[in-house]
Amino acid sequence: MDIDDLVKQAESLESIRTSETIAIIRPTYIPNDPRWNQQYGLPLIEADLAYDLWDIEGGELPGQMEEGEIVVGVADDALEWDHPDLIDNIWQNLGEDADGDGVVIVQDGNTWIFDPDDINGIDDDEDGYEDNFIGWDVSYNDNDPMPPNNNYYHGTSVAGCVSASTDNSTGVASVGWSVKIMGLRCSANDPQYITDGYQGILSAAHMGANVINCSWGSFGGGGNQSLINSVFNSYGCVIVASAGNGDPETGDTNFESHYPSGLNHVISVSAIGPNDNFGCWATAGTTVDLCAPGESVWTTDVNNGYHSVWGTSFSSPMTAGAAALIWSRFPDAENSWIEERIITNTDEFSDMEGSCQGVSLEGMLGTGRLNIFKALSAGIFPSLYIDDINYLNDSDGDGVFNPGEQVKVKLIIGNEEGWADAENVVATISSEDDRIAFIDNTITFDNTIPSGGSSFTLLDHFLVFAFEDAGLGDVPCTVHLQAGTSEPFYTTDIEIDLSISLDQYGFPIDNLIIKSSPLISDVDGNSIGEIYFGSDNGNLYGYTIAGYPQYGF
Repeated sequence: MDIDDLVKQAESLESIRTSETIAIIRPTYIPNDPRWNQQYGLPLIEADLAYDLWDIEGGELPGQMEEGEIVVGVADDALEWDHPDLIDNIWQNLGEDADGDGVVIVQDGNTWIFDPDDINGIDDDEDGYEDNFIGWDVSYNDNDPMPPNNNYYHGTSVAGCVSASTDNSTGVASVGWSVKIMGLRCSANDPQYITDGYQGILSAAHMGANVINCSWGSFGGGGNQSLINSVFNSYGCVIVASAGNGDPETGDTNFESHYPSGLNHVISVSAIGPNDNFGCWATAGTTVDLCAPGESVWTTDVNNGYHSVWGTSFSSPMTAGAAALIWSRFPDAENSWIEERIITNTDEFSDMEGSCQGVSLEGMLGTGRLNIFKALSAGIFPSLYIDDINYLNDSDGDGVFNPGEQVKVKLIIGNEEGWADAENVVATISSEDDRIAFIDNTITFDNTIPSGGSSFTLLDHFLVFAFEDAGLGDVPCTVHLQAGTSEPFYTTDIEIDLSISLDQYGFPIDNLIIKSSPLISDVDGNSIGEIYFGSDNGNLYGYTIAGYPQYGF
């Protein structure tokens, strides 16, 4: 028997006043990585909610695809690619898999090495790089981006923010979960300087990276727009860059242009701390697109280690990992669509209206804080709200819900612009208030509710009864909305009030200061009296007996 039939059958029993369904709710999936509880940034960007868009317990993994993979190129000082919390997510270029065994890196005892049977000094995939199994050392033109010493830690830490292996009972979690990492060493003799960053961007594009992260830059050097245009338009990449860490001399927020983050077709990411605090040390300005956590960020370190770091260097890769995760869910999307998803589906925070060094931050921190759940959901789910509530066919026909009456309640449901169309929408109402009972607590919407549109049902409605002894006033209710044709379904709960009243529709009139005694007269000659009164604002007002403003007043 259908669950709704069971509910109606229970409500027909004299011993039962009301009956309703109770939703079975799946808890948010929490990865088992030991440092999860220290990673405030992931819940702050709602990564834990985003993970639930995959059936992880059923075998699905965030970031994995039925065919292919999404690759993030990390153009940085170097990459300790054999780190135990990175190795499973290192990109393997099977175009260079000379022996055809499906791997290009293997374990030799406890050490990861390039597969000896694939090393042939030939550019097998004709991308311009010989034996580029996991990336490229741009600075020294070889195939191993491994750090030469422990001073080259930056890229390893950046990579962990992109896609440290997640839910592997090891170290840290990441927003990218399982998206792949391509390593590019772009620093020659000093890890404090990225000497070949722009060449690293181009090399990542040549080798097939979908997303390219640039956790570096300078206040100057805006002349590389043509290279960025080529990578964006010809190679279809999403480019993400750190907005900069402010004034290097004072440590204060810098409002100058920073590059490559200030270039067109680059997502510029500034940094916030716990509780959405903007600490007035990161760069702000009109070229910033959004913010992400960049203080006290736990991530991977060289020598198989972990550490807590700060800087826009780490808010940027968190955003790059988010872009990759979105792309894995929408593999046919264009890079411009991915970019738009990231930038427009953020959360505003209070410090956006603050100031640093006496300079207002309004319009200086982009659209808000990264929200990966919202960015994903906007492409998968609608965002529904109740646009209007109407009472129909109450017992005395006055449009007011009185004690002892049965009333039809109709909803107009709206869907926010920019979200997915809503199909198979079902609304269910419930209340813990014993003044009312639901004879029919479900409305099924036959029409799709388009993005930016609204809908109502011609025939279906809630049927609600107020008991004779019901006290007057608002009755708090919860409307549960569900939409979708298959799991995961979109759901949301909206609190509304059903008002039990003895007032005539349109009365009492409480927004005017009435100075004169009301007069009842049939001014329009339709044999039905109207109510007229004067106000201290010098106006004369007229209302029909039905509670509507009289025409001409």
